Amino acid sequence: MHPLQTAAEAAGRPYVSVLLSHAAIPSDFDHPLTGSRAGKYIHRVLWWLTRTLLNRTLKHYPDRLRSRLGLPPVRDVVTQVWLSHHLTLAAVSATICRAQTDWPQSVRVCGFLDTLNLAMEGDIPPGPAGFLVAGDAPVYMTFGSWMPRDPTGQAKALRLLTDAARQAGCRAIVQAPSAAACGFQSDGDILYIAAAPHHAIFPHCHAVVHHGGAGTTQSVMRAAKPSVVVANISEQEHWGRELRRLGIAGRPARRRKVTAPALASRLRHVLGHLRWRRGPRTSPVR
Repeated sequence: MHPLQTAAEAAGRPYVSVLLSHAAIPSDFDHPLTGSRAGKYIHRVLWWLTRTLLNRTLKHYPDRLRSRLGLPPVRDVVTQVWLSHHLTLAAVSATICRAQTDWPQSVRVCGFLDTLNLAMEGDIPPGPAGFLVAGDAPVYMTFGSWMPRDPTGQAKALRLLTDAARQAGCRAIVQAPSAAACGFQSDGDILYIAAAPHHAIFPHCHAVVHHGGAGTTQSVMRAAKPSVVVANISEQEHWGRELRRLGIAGRPARRRKVTAPALASRLRHVLGHLRWRRGPRTSPVR
């Protein structure tokens, strides 16, 4: 965010910040690690620690650019780079995002950034469409951009998802860029695909296992499907807790610690939850 923010400041122009998660907005009443469970003092301390670590890690990037333009260094990355005193849009559904009373007046919750016309993303390819109608509704499993690209890391992630699906006793569509190259072949119960339009395929699935990214979370909610979140970072853990708070996800897992049996247990809980059982599916084939 800092190059455009710095350019706007150097040009004397107002700028708008857009956040894809409300976890980045400091508050005495909320923090990504605790939600609203802890008290004001705990949240204040956690935000002090968070901002201290962020400034130590990130502050030199905007400061380096600002020095080239003769601008003073920033004091705080969060309040001076991530947030705009003109207007900060929290691009999160108001159903999820609870605006806090101590947020700056410039912060506005605007809802997810989306378009009603998703034709550009295409329809469900023939392979997944055939798999969907060949049996029970599957679980869609994706780590999105957090799926490792290196063969060793991707094979490990694929083994985790594959074993969890088989142990949970469910059909699954597993999204990975190079499953075949990693030694994984599709069968009647598990289909490996490189990509699929989430808005089109999620409504035909029973549930979605995902990493808790902002875009994937949005697509799962729009499809009215339950989630199992396997988070890599604190922001994704925050999304997992928010979905669970709303009653549309099971207990989130941490990617570095989760095992196939633990993920299978979470899957069985979601698949067996009566509130999440859906009615008859419509055909995915047009």
